[in-house]
This record gives sequence, C-alpha cells and structure tokens, in this order.
Amino acid sequence: MSLFGAYENQEEGFPQVKYGHPKDRRVDLKQIQAGLDVGRDGGVPLFHRVYDGGAGEVAQVVGAMKSLRKIADRKDFLLVADSKLVSYPNITALLDANADFIAAGSTPSSTSSARSCGTTMPSAPR
Repeated sequence: MSLFGAYENQEEGFPQVKYGHPKDRRVDLKQIQAGLDVGRDGGVPLFHRVYDGGAGEVAQVVGAMKSLRKIADRKDFLLVADSKLVSYPNITALLDANADFIAAGSTPSSTSSARSCGTTMPSAPR
C-alpha cells in the first residue's frame, strides 16, 4: 500500500512506513505491506500480518507457514504460493518442516534454487 506523508515519529515495535519496491512502480512513495493468507474454500481470510514497507515478500513465507500451522493445529496442510515462496531458505525450511507446497517457479533462478534443495520442478509446457 503506497502512502503519502513524512511519517517521522513512528513507534518502535510496529511495522514501519518505508521506501520499498512497490508493484505500482511509484518509488517516490513510501509504503507499508499487508500479508493475507486465505483458505481454499472461497478465499476466507485465515491469517494476516502487516510488514515494514521495505520488507521483502520472500522473507515472509516461513513465518506465515508456521503461523498457519499453529492456527490450523495440523501438521499436514498444503501451502500454495506465488513465486515469492521459491528461495533456497524457504524451500529448505518447508522441506525440513515436512510441509507440502506448490509454487510458481517461472525464473531460471527459481528452478536452480529448487534443484539445489533436492526438489524437482516440472518444466513449463512449450
């Protein structure tokens, strides 16, 4: 979410309004990020968290997975995510936690990250 204003006196311990990498390409604006996880039955929200404006989405995956497992009180669930899931630390953490997951892996670095973890990613149809 892009924001206008100075935001000079932000309280510590809360997500901070910062410059980041906005999807709308408005690098002149500060932002705050919201993470939302939904269930498969109609997109009902299950978990949410607010993040610093400069936080990388890829670093949010493991924390979200742990929180969802705690909320669901289950060890067996399927985590479906976009390409932000695909990083060596995320895939390693998910494999170590015996978590099932599906994620888009459209970039060459995504495929090489998965291979280095011992995971096979299918090739895209040509």
